[in-house]
Amino acid sequence: MNKFFINEILIEEFELDYDEFYLDKYQILKSVGYKKDDIPDLIQQVFDEVLIDLSKKVNIKGGFKIFPSNQISIGKEHIIISGITFNCGEIIKSCLTDSESVVLLICTIGNQVEKWTKSLLEKNEPLAGYFSDLIASELVEMAADKLELKLEQMLKLYKIKTTTRFSPGYCGWDVGEQQKLFSILPKGFCGVTLNNESMMFPVKSISAIIGIGSNVSKKKYNCSKCVLESCLKKDRYEKYF
Repeated sequence: MNKFFINEILIEEFELDYDEFYLDKYQILKSVGYKKDDIPDLIQQVFDEVLIDLSKKVNIKGGFKIFPSNQISIGKEHIIISGITFNCGEIIKSCLTDSESVVLLICTIGNQVEKWTKSLLEKNEPLAGYFSDLIASELVEMAADKLELKLEQMLKLYKIKTTTRFSPGYCGWDVGEQQKLFSILPKGFCGVTLNNESMMFPVKSISAIIGIGSNVSKKKYNCSKCVLESCLKKDRYEKYF
């Protein structure tokens, strides 16, 4: 690995433009059971109105922190980063095994969407409120994807590859370990904070770990081994299995 990444911590932070994203209406509505040729007019109308208004509510930010390899140790079911032990479980550890270092990633679409969704529900507009929350969830995942791509493009210059990203709360990783993760990030990084229950604010935010190294590779999410029945990622990634 390039010495730059061995000896130094690298922190990058970005603001992302909403116009960089393409939200596929039919793909999103398919995720809740509608077929492209069988979507009621009212559903399409409300969805389109929400999509237009959403563009005025988001403030998309993201960033990552790359740790030097001498601050990383990968054990049987845990990872040590800067002296902090993360009990991430067998699934995640197996995907990060060959990593020479790790990256912690944060992204958010801001807190205005959540306030707007709440106001729609309070005004007795449940369908619009539902769609605003649904689209916001998809948008923040897309933001994490785009941030991951920025990371990959930067590391490619040094012939360094990345693993799949994993978030606390998934694949057997206790969401309570968000506290540890945020303790080694800059305070208020990308405008995201934690409460005592390890919930991120703004709510539409993502935190994740990614392994990096010359011999790592991206692996498909092995949802068949996951016991989390409420996992939102299963529907999003099931097409890969």
